[in-house]
Amino acid sequence: MARLVFLACALLACAVAAAAGDTYPARTWAASEHATATAWPADGLKAIDSLAASMQTDGLLIVHRGKTVLAYGDIAKPRNVYSVRKSILSVLIGMGVDKGTVDLDPSLAALGFDDVGGLSLQERSATVRQLLQSRSGVYHEAAYETRSAKAQRPARGSHAPGTFWYYNNWDFNALGAIFEQRTGKSVFEALRDDLAKPLQFEDFHLARDTEFVAEPVSRYPAYVMKLSARDLARIGLLMARNGRWGDQQLVSAR
Repeated sequence: MARLVFLACALLACAVAAAAGDTYPARTWAASEHATATAWPADGLKAIDSLAASMQTDGLLIVHRGKTVLAYGDIAKPRNVYSVRKSILSVLIGMGVDKGTVDLDPSLAALGFDDVGGLSLQERSATVRQLLQSRSGVYHEAAYETRSAKAQRPARGSHAPGTFWYYNNWDFNALGAIFEQRTGKSVFEALRDDLAKPLQFEDFHLARDTEFVAEPVSRYPAYVMKLSARDLARIGLLMARNGRWGDQQLVSAR
């Protein structure tokens, strides 16, 4: 299988606030007219093309000040973004915190969350914030978990919540269910309504590009999503500009 490489947003001139001359894409991306004469010389872009080809890159897009500088491969084809789904959920949870529908401090016990075979009192004391930080201390089996993750998973009860970092599919799958409980929307519905629509995704179709993957080991399915490089780049640009899109603050800088 060809390796999947997305470069959603590269070296934007200003990541703190939009600088003079910065733009936002409309329904389609505009190409930068002056990039090759300034920050992106033609020989450098040619070298990036060659590197992308050597890595069997499927799609790569470089954006500078809201306009495309380089597009390589099929940037319009939605592909599985794998663990980028967790970062996207973090953005959506941030929107929920801004709106007051999501609170980061309640514990799993307070929210009524358990799992197959039962969680311990210690595990159920983990908070939403600790799940977002991969510091829950919950080492229950999870859906959509890789073989290496299963091999590296700490023993149940070996670390108290908040004391140990472990990149844990269980945390993020459970967060998807917590998000739906608190907001009344699935992760995919929120992706459509709160990101795809205002950012004007070009290639995303909810029914085709999203899938819940469930396994008997856990109550909480993984929320698997496909996005094109050019749609993912819109999320990159939103984050580089501290949650602002045009005249809208879609998610607060905090």
